[in-house]
Amino acid sequence: VLKVDKVLKSSSFHHKYQVKIIQVEHQKTRGIALLNIEKDSFSTPLKVDELIVVKTDFSELNSPLNPHQFDYKKYLKNQGIRQQLFVGKADFLSIGFGSRTLKGWSEEFREFVQFSIGKYNFQPNELAVINALLLGERKEISRELLTDYSNAGAIHILAVSGLHVGIIMMLLLKLFSFLSYFKNGKTAQTILIVLILWVFAFIAGLSASVVRAVTMFSFLAIGQQFGSKKIILFSLFSSMFFLLIYKPLFLFDVGFQLSYLAVLGIITIQQKVYHFVQFKSKIIDFFWQLITVSLAAQIGVLPLSLYYFHQFPGLFFLSNMVIIPFLGFILMTGILFILLASFQIAPIFLTDFYGGVISVMNRFVSWISHQEAFLWQNISMSFGLLLASY
Repeated sequence: VLKVDKVLKSSSFHHKYQVKIIQVEHQKTRGIALLNIEKDSFSTPLKVDELIVVKTDFSELNSPLNPHQFDYKKYLKNQGIRQQLFVGKADFLSIGFGSRTLKGWSEEFREFVQFSIGKYNFQPNELAVINALLLGERKEISRELLTDYSNAGAIHILAVSGLHVGIIMMLLLKLFSFLSYFKNGKTAQTILIVLILWVFAFIAGLSASVVRAVTMFSFLAIGQQFGSKKIILFSLFSSMFFLLIYKPLFLFDVGFQLSYLAVLGIITIQQKVYHFVQFKSKIIDFFWQLITVSLAAQIGVLPLSLYYFHQFPGLFFLSNMVIIPFLGFILMTGILFILLASFQIAPIFLTDFYGGVISVMNRFVSWISHQEAFLWQNISMSFGLLLASY
């Protein structure tokens, strides 16, 4: 007996799910496995929290065929997944839903929002990026578009993570800054920001990366009250400690490592780099600040990125400098569009405008990704060199 925990991106022949193992024969048990269901077996995809009975054997995960290929088996092992199941039409039966979880309700709400957005006239790539940016849903992104964002050094834009949550927190800090003039205003401001961040996490499906990011920035929002760099650092490490108590295997998650090193780089390095050069023009200073934030984050994650991905996008400055200033606008406009679309009252001009902005961003990223002279690939880095670099 299995309970669907997460819907994964389908392969050419199988629908894929991460499932919790509830029972084997008559023995209650617990664990996580990968479930592969033949695409012709059923027409309605399974949902989070759905219970199914399967009649098949567990099998080992596949090892990589090439020596330097991404090791998916090791990646899953670090998440506590060591077995997989392959089932056809005659091998499984859905028996309804078990106890509903917050994650299940979140997934249901996200499906409703996706259905509402899908009624509007977006191009497939525009809709895929909107789903990724605002709802944390990356399954519909084409391989070509994903490669473009990766080669342009902008793949982090497509995953709802620390970048998005950090931008939303900065905007909320400015929006509620007037509260600091009242008695206990800073406390009220922090409570409001933390609540809104968790509402955003619920809308984005409560995926592991979103929960991690919102937890991190909830602690940082509390630390921000005191205005001390040491307390902000303490808040960062406190959030890490809290998450690792909740799930120790997060430590081996690439997204977890990259998120914390990027934020650590920004906190410790950005101000040092920013004060190297001073500009009188506020516009130039604004862009210089963005460059230093991007550079500090890149320094924080560079050795780890080379270790895992063996490539370095030389034009990441350009892609980040153009996209990130507008990402706050794209996120806030997108959240407004989601609210209006949910009630089917989003005006056509907003739909056309928002789709056009996403389309321009996709084309710009595609152009950057095709400047192959600036994409340095096949960079080898051992674990020892990784530690030495840091």
